[in-house]
Amino acid sequence: MEYIEKQLSDFQKKEYTDREINSIGGKIARYEAILVKLTKNRDQSKPLRILDIGGGHGYFAKALRTHLKNIHLELFVLDITEYDTKNELPEINFIKDSAFNAENHFTKDTFDIVFVTYTFHHLVQKTYKQTIGGIKNCLTSIRNLLVPGGMLCISECNYYIPIINNLSSFLAYKVSTIRIPFISPFFRKLGIKSSGVGVCFMSLDKWKALLIENGFVLLDIQENPIKTVRLTIKEHFFSLVASKA
Repeated sequence: MEYIEKQLSDFQKKEYTDREINSIGGKIARYEAILVKLTKNRDQSKPLRILDIGGGHGYFAKALRTHLKNIHLELFVLDITEYDTKNELPEINFIKDSAFNAENHFTKDTFDIVFVTYTFHHLVQKTYKQTIGGIKNCLTSIRNLLVPGGMLCISECNYYIPIINNLSSFLAYKVSTIRIPFISPFFRKLGIKSSGVGVCFMSLDKWKALLIENGFVLLDIQENPIKTVRLTIKEHFFSLVASKA
């Protein structure tokens, strides 16, 4: 089945850019143990290949280059949006395309590590069922692109109402995909910046299940403190590290 990734709205682009810039140090620290494991006693004749899906401007890839300055790296950024930094960072291979088409650009068993940061919830399709199916397909593609034992690092978030936690993902999808002209601006004023474009937030438990279902082994989970952001709506940011089984 062919999937078409939705373009980010101006609201999403600004929020994603700000988050990309402000989160670099935290991401390096979060994945430090994995980076050490992958680079320790590594044969320098073979490059460490890294793919950053939804990597935006390439700021994180640039930070990896600086942080791993003594390691032979090949860095790739796959993003549906092309930014001006493509010309400023020649050491990074930028590819403009949908996350759904990753396998069209690389061969099997190419990457040692793949990062996907706050990107999966943007892979919105016509229905909630198709959206979940698309995310599963992306996980399958990533698994195919990873070398045996390769690492997948996911940072994601979830906004939910505790009493209906399992239903919150579906409700957020339905509300954010409404494209009626006078409704979208109303929700944006309430802080729902993805209104009219759509998001698919999934709980940590759902992510654990999807990764195991798609042939990954969970290695590490890190959670930020859960906060109440509006009335009873909870905000949950978390990161997962899994290896190709």
